[in-house]
This record gives sequence, C-alpha cells and structure tokens, in this order.
Amino acid sequence: MDELKDIFGEQELRDISSDLEERIKLSEQRLAVWRAEKSSLEQKIASGERYLDYLKAIHSAELARKGIKPETETRGPTPGRFVGVGVVKAAEVVLREAGKPMHFKEIHRLLEQGGVRAKSTSVSIMLKRYPQRFERVGPGQFKYIGEEHP
Repeated sequence: MDELKDIFGEQELRDISSDLEERIKLSEQRLAVWRAEKSSLEQKIASGERYLDYLKAIHSAELARKGIKPETETRGPTPGRFVGVGVVKAAEVVLREAGKPMHFKEIHRLLEQGGVRAKSTSVSIMLKRYPQRFERVGPGQFKYIGEEHP
C-alpha cells in the first residue's frame, strides 16, 4: 500500500477507492434491477404457459363435446398443465374433457397429475360449493353442467 501511495499519492488513492466503491454500488443496483426483471419475466412466461394450456384444454373439451377429433390428439394428462390454476377451473376442464360424471377421487388424481395441490376431500368440497357448475349425480360422483358466468 505504501508503494502505491508513493506512486499515486494519498489523495489520488482515496479518489480511486471512492470511484471503485461507487462503481460497485452501481453494478449491484443494476444486477438487482435485472434480477427483478428476470423474475417478473419468468412469472409472466409461466402464467402465459398456464393460460395457453388452459385454453388448449378448453378447446379440446369443446371439440370432444361436438364430436370433432383434433388432427393430433394427445393422450393422458400434460404434466403441470394446471399449475397456478384453481381447483374449480381445473376440475371443470377435467370434467368437460371426460364428458361424463367422475368420482371426486379420480378428478383429484388427474388434478394432481396436472400440478394442482389439494386434498381429495377438498376437491369434493369445492365442487359442492358450485352447484351451478357441477352436479352431484351419485355418492362422490360429479358432472359438469355449465358455467357460473360466460
């Protein structure tokens, strides 16, 4: 350090040190902004992917309801297709795609495969709370009957 003082002088070293500290703070601030932007973009992308999966599922259910087979039909649940989607919306998609009544435990299994985290009894309770959408047709059996609103 003394060697640097001899070359630059004490005041100049303080100025260099102060300038470096300022640059470090600015760089840390920029990184914090970029990290926040990255997180925001990742959330937007995940939300967009979930919405797209939801739209595709609704479209598929509508085609099936009309008896139209899509050009490329996929079998089985898409992993994570319901991540971020509520139990009611996801159950609606499952029942619309099935086109027939299902037991709440089977609905729960499909919801879990799609990324919904809920207890099977919670699925049954949630379906009972929306009688304008889901009809109980037997012990633990529900069918989709319509939407709460368009």
